[in-house]
Amino acid sequence: MPMKSSELFRNNIKRLMKERGLKVKELAEMAGLSPSYFSLILSGERENLSDHHKDALALALDVSVSSLYMPLDEEVSDVTTAPEPQEAGHVGSRETHGLQEPVDVRDTGAFEDFLNSLNLTDPYLVAAFYREVNTLTDAEVRRLGSVLRNTIARWQASKAAAKGETMEQEGRALIPEHQLGVPERRVGAVLGSLAGIFREVPLEYLEAATALPVQCVLRALESLSTAGIASLVPTSSGDGVVRLSERVPASVLKTWVPLEPRREALCSLARYLEEKYPDTDPDILAQLYLDAQDLSKARTWYRASAEKSLSLGWWRVAKERLKVVLSLDAVLRTDPDQRSVAYQMMVTVCSNLGDLEEALVYQERNLSYWERTSKRRDLVMGLSVAGGLYSRLGMPEKAQEALEKALRASEGDTGLTARARIDLAYLLLKKGQLTNAQAEFEEALSEATKLRDQSLMAHALLGLGRAFYRKGELGRSVTSLNRALALSEGRDTSTEAWTRLQIAKVRFREGAYAEALRQLELVKAFSRGLSDRERECLAEAWAVRCALRLQENGEDLLERARAAWTSLHALGDEEGRVVSSVALGEAEARFGSVVAANRHFAEAIRDSRLFSDPFLEGLACEAYGEHLYSQGDDLAGVMLERGRWARSKIT
Repeated sequence: MPMKSSELFRNNIKRLMKERGLKVKELAEMAGLSPSYFSLILSGERENLSDHHKDALALALDVSVSSLYMPLDEEVSDVTTAPEPQEAGHVGSRETHGLQEPVDVRDTGAFEDFLNSLNLTDPYLVAAFYREVNTLTDAEVRRLGSVLRNTIARWQASKAAAKGETMEQEGRALIPEHQLGVPERRVGAVLGSLAGIFREVPLEYLEAATALPVQCVLRALESLSTAGIASLVPTSSGDGVVRLSERVPASVLKTWVPLEPRREALCSLARYLEEKYPDTDPDILAQLYLDAQDLSKARTWYRASAEKSLSLGWWRVAKERLKVVLSLDAVLRTDPDQRSVAYQMMVTVCSNLGDLEEALVYQERNLSYWERTSKRRDLVMGLSVAGGLYSRLGMPEKAQEALEKALRASEGDTGLTARARIDLAYLLLKKGQLTNAQAEFEEALSEATKLRDQSLMAHALLGLGRAFYRKGELGRSVTSLNRALALSEGRDTSTEAWTRLQIAKVRFREGAYAEALRQLELVKAFSRGLSDRERECLAEAWAVRCALRLQENGEDLLERARAAWTSLHALGDEEGRVVSSVALGEAEARFGSVVAANRHFAEAIRDSRLFSDPFLEGLACEAYGEHLYSQGDDLAGVMLERGRWARSKIT
């Protein structure tokens, strides 16, 4: 027999209280109810609640009122919270029943791609398809999309292959090989081999690759030009470049000489570029050596390309290059230390791309190797990185386990121990254990002072400044931060930038918004110089909050807030996600939509709870409460009280 709605309401509240560790008095205070009255609600003696009390309880529990009346197996997510940011085409978690819109951009779009491939444009057919697809489950939609896309891909591949075969046959018919001299065949084969690397081949490169005198190369090019295969084009510098026509495919040209001479030609060109032009793009050298089957040299230059991309912040390019490096490592059986370096580079890349699970896989491979080979320093630093990854993945207990292991492994090395303490203290800070975090920072500061290591001292003082800020001791926070700034200013740009960012947050909390904004502009400038997009966007989010309080006008604030939100939800940590959502909520409230503002405030609260960070939860709740108060909403007091309750969990 189904339960009464009032009983479902009570049971859901009790379940949520148990899941979240809330006592009757705590939830009553958050909802603006007296504990005795709330006890009567839970016991069933008070059933006819006002809509205001229902809204207050739902808001305090961060769910929708409707979800409190649903059986557990039918409960849906809170409709007021924003969806997780998804890449285009990701399927949502719900099953679909009679919806009026496509449930999945990517997979339903596959059907339109399929029709376009057949040159069919019938809106009635598309509409009929969507009506049918909305009766399918998400899994069935994904499967259908996969079938359609695979069909298109196979069909296009078959067409391309058939076209390529035709072109090769036509190319061979146009230029019978017996009509070509040795120089023409050699030059043509080299041009075919370089077609995938250079759009235009400098004459100098042809000379180096073919090992032919320049006059011989020119005569060969004259013959190839007459045949419509290639043309020599003069440049403004007086040199010439060679352009291939599409008359004969590169795959045909390659066959004009055997494989081994082609490889020798590519190696010759690569060595020539290395010696004469040391600044040659490493991608070019990597591709030349790979095509020449010199795998060891190819690995060297692919790694150099990855390092260059890392320095420029080209994370996706770096990841592609590192994949090639790791593939070559498997073939070459590279030294484990070299593989370890590549793994760690991949950890950095994946972390910046937000591919945290993948980053953790590579980090754990390194941890296993370092532990097995007793590389203590690498192990300690690697455990600290793993702790940060676990924290960003919302696994605080695993993070603490890794960081405590790093602290134990560092015993006997004061510098390593101080670094491990600082990393552990930051995790304790996020978990709201401020007393323990402060103790670890102070111990690290003592150890760094004994070593006279100014960099470590600055890091420990920065951590203490953050701890005092979260405890509300703003005077002590500024004192610690100014000491950190004195040690890092002009010496360590990264630490100086983080210190100024923290000073800006203190000034913001004090209401000194103009001074906070001045510090944030410096942080953004430092971050751009360091190619630190994440820190730049975090500073931008705080800058938007300052500008809104300084009553700056202009809808560009809304666009800036949206840009910061987009970047930080793609690559930011917990603070970046929460602060950017709050900043966007405040900007939407001023210049955009109140509905969008409510959605982003709710998103900030949800993320702060996901990361188990009571300080950020308090920040998000208080910002939402202030917004509700400005709207004259009676529930503002509930949200502000919830913020105070979240802060009360900080120890």
